[in-house]
Amino acid sequence: MNKLIKLFSIVAAFSLILVGCANKTNSNSSNSGEKTKIVTSVNFYAEIAKNIAGDKAEVSSIISSASVDPHDFEPTAQDAKKVADAKIAILNGGGYDSWFEKLTDNNKDIKKVDGAKLLGLKDGDNEHIWYNPEVMAKVADELTKILVDKDSKNKDFYEKNRDTYKKELSKITDKINSLKEKANGKYVLTTEPVFDYSVNSLGLKVSDEVKKLAKATEEGNDPSPKDLKAIQEQIKSKKISLIINNTQTTNKTVEGLINLAEENNIPILNVTETQPDGKTYIKWMLDQYNKLEEILNGGKGEKAYHVEGAEEGHSHNHEGHSHSHEGHNHDHHDHNDHDDDDHKDEKKN
Repeated sequence: MNKLIKLFSIVAAFSLILVGCANKTNSNSSNSGEKTKIVTSVNFYAEIAKNIAGDKAEVSSIISSASVDPHDFEPTAQDAKKVADAKIAILNGGGYDSWFEKLTDNNKDIKKVDGAKLLGLKDGDNEHIWYNPEVMAKVADELTKILVDKDSKNKDFYEKNRDTYKKELSKITDKINSLKEKANGKYVLTTEPVFDYSVNSLGLKVSDEVKKLAKATEEGNDPSPKDLKAIQEQIKSKKISLIINNTQTTNKTVEGLINLAEENNIPILNVTETQPDGKTYIKWMLDQYNKLEEILNGGKGEKAYHVEGAEEGHSHNHEGHSHSHEGHNHDHHDHNDHDDDDHKDEKKN
């Protein structure tokens, strides 16, 4: 309730800021040299904007640190002003960054690129869409259309940059395709649904019991004793051939299953929900898939770990999109690292 009150306060403050910005925009509308301002909720969408818009736009991301959890981020008045000043916003959608969506709803002049809508996500669908190999290309295409509409004289510039970036993105799809033959049909244990789009793209399989485990972990709950016993048997019998461990979420049940997997020499792939500090989106994805490739080629995998303060699950009410992540930094008023002209595409290691 306190977070809701705080968000409403921010939105109210945003509305006042917006009025002032609208007046300023009208007075400066004749300034053709002013760069288009693009604001994003998280850093990997800012990466797309910077690659396509180049020096023709001023790009900022509200969140640019791997340690900040986007689910229940609390925006500041400074964040609200960034959105008020922007002409284009890129959001994940699907409830992942609902705080950002609320802010953009108050700027009636802003053009939005909503990744979840571009993928046709329905309420309750998995919102971790950046693991879907299609989403970044779709966002790039939509952003380019908006930029060309606003600045048609630089059409060739934007479209060339988009094509160059999409060519780099294709390295991820190519890597996934190269792994499909060895991955297809293998059963895996996912500790949380973060990697699910990749699991589907690779042709990996997840048992019903593991699906319920991952969902329970995400919601901060434990699986039923029956499901837990079934998963333990799947590990012991080697039906499960790989553990996909989200290093940013854990609980005693997950840790127990990981220990059991290690005892049975089942390899582990560590993945993350947020982009590691100092890495681009493309490097982040390729690093994870390269590690998966090593495992599929007979490698031992990685030592399972969880970041300091890894969350004990989080409530995930898709209808209200309410999330509580204990493993991320929630001191959102001290997030000075979202000065995104110097934006680094980041992640939690």
